[in-house]
Amino acid sequence: MKLQFLNKLALDVVSGGNIYNKIIIEGLRQKNITVDYNIGHTNKKYDFAIVDSLYMNSIDKETLLNQNKQIFALIHQIPSLSKDALLFYKTNAKFIVTGEPTKRNLINNWKIDNENIIIIRPGISKNWKPKIEFSDKPKHIIIVANLVKNKGFEMFIRILKRINHLNLTFHIVSNNELDKTYANAIINQIINTSDKVKFHFNLNRDEVYEQLIKSDVFLSLSESETFGMALFEALNLNIPSIAYKTGDYNCFSSFKNYLVHNKYLDDCFIDTIETWINNPNIYKSYCNTYNQIKRSWDDTIEEFSKCLQKNTIAC
Repeated sequence: MKLQFLNKLALDVVSGGNIYNKIIIEGLRQKNITVDYNIGHTNKKYDFAIVDSLYMNSIDKETLLNQNKQIFALIHQIPSLSKDALLFYKTNAKFIVTGEPTKRNLINNWKIDNENIIIIRPGISKNWKPKIEFSDKPKHIIIVANLVKNKGFEMFIRILKRINHLNLTFHIVSNNELDKTYANAIINQIINTSDKVKFHFNLNRDEVYEQLIKSDVFLSLSESETFGMALFEALNLNIPSIAYKTGDYNCFSSFKNYLVHNKYLDDCFIDTIETWINNPNIYKSYCNTYNQIKRSWDDTIEEFSKCLQKNTIAC
């Protein structure tokens, strides 16, 4: 089996979608599936093309059809497509999404048939063991989010101004290179607001785990997520987590360490943080929930492989 994987980003760029892509590609290659990543112009023929959502507007439709027996659009974030591009994918492709909300979005807004959408959720590294020791009250809050718009950093700055008097440190694990102008502006605003924030840029996966496992609270301030992989990782690691009701929240609701807000308001997040600090028993109720990691990346790779095999078109 041979496939080509098309994306705008180099595979070493740190982002939630790219983490997923890289693990899938490595896993498929271990199953002896040939995967060419962004190979450029070629006369090769493939069984499949996987087109990342960032690349969906960039394809040469005729070449894509001629080179591949089957096309999959892999949706990490909903792109804005031209009418022609949308019609092309609706006619010629199947869709892989990472969670139920994205599937509903494609059905409602793009009018994609339910049977043409496959959910393949991310997983967790088998080496990532859950947190089992907790402080009496939270002191170390972590945010794992790229420094790009719509991740809630403006809200974070407002919240920081109001709770800067509390005995807290914040750790931001992020990629600051995707939108350098925006990232630098946000970093400067945070530095000018508080000296209690530490930045950790462009870490590898094991380094991200080390930061997560040291934290007392995971804070997600995103107003809109297609899945919410960083939150999913924190929940699986047994870390008390606060988030707005976005991403695959129905999936997340099975975790007892998940506190979800229905309203996207500064006060909601501030009230929770203050409550957990002032009422250790309430905070403790979100700790030691003994979540078992039930889904590994091996599960994701296996589902992806089976999806390809099921959709293999014979010559």
